Amino acid sequence: MEPKISEKVWDPKIESEIRKKWEDSKLYE
Repeated sequence: MEPKISEKVWDPKIESEIRKKWEDSKLYE
């Protein structure tokens, strides 16, 4: 499943949030 990154400016805070979600997803995969 490839994450879709929007074309707007990438925010490190958002990246951190997304990475956290990805980690959570991996636990349930």
